[in-house]
Amino acid sequence: MPDLIVNGVEIACEVVRAAITAPEPKTIYAQIAGRSGDVDLTTALTDGTVPYDDRDLTLNVIEARADETAAETALRSRLGQWHGQIVTVSLPPDPWRWEGRCRLTSVLARGGRLGYTMAVRVGPYRRAATETKLQVTAAASPGKAFTLPALPGDAAPVIPSAVVTGGTVTVVVGTAQAAYPAGSWPAIELLARRPGGPPLDARLVGSGSMALAWREGRL
Repeated sequence: MPDLIVNGVEIACEVVRAAITAPEPKTIYAQIAGRSGDVDLTTALTDGTVPYDDRDLTLNVIEARADETAAETALRSRLGQWHGQIVTVSLPPDPWRWEGRCRLTSVLARGGRLGYTMAVRVGPYRRAATETKLQVTAAASPGKAFTLPALPGDAAPVIPSAVVTGGTVTVVVGTAQAAYPAGSWPAIELLARRPGGPPLDARLVGSGSMALAWREGRL
């Protein structure tokens, strides 16, 4: 099993050190004249979900090559492919991946070895390697019932995308509903879920079908 996967490519290397900073909450406080203390507005506009700043992923990596020339060539290749670029990084056996802009520092090629520090500014959440998908075929009123699972407390908020085929369908959640003609839809707002919330029960009414997709995240 490789120690490191970058942009889907297994890297034959040794990760000497791996560190990730904890996500810093984006706190918002307001001062009101005549009131003791500040008013905490951190989750006022996020339906109770705490917003976070980006994180820093730092890896110290060593790779082996046949000789110094090969090591220098490999190092130049790493600089050209990764330095300043958006990359996805996985650290097996962890099935999740990080994504962000990469900087290579402390680069050195000597003998048959190359070493570098890989610093990646990533989002607050690590993401699943693949999307979760759900196909729902609509039915006449009251519609086809389906349930989206609850998200754990450390999960990223999720709003699924969808592809509708076979005609217009209507998503019904409680007393709210929205119609979607055939086509691709980047966000189905009625099916948004937040971490720590309950499972989401919905119905799909119409004559077509809806293919839902979302990529889960964890802190």
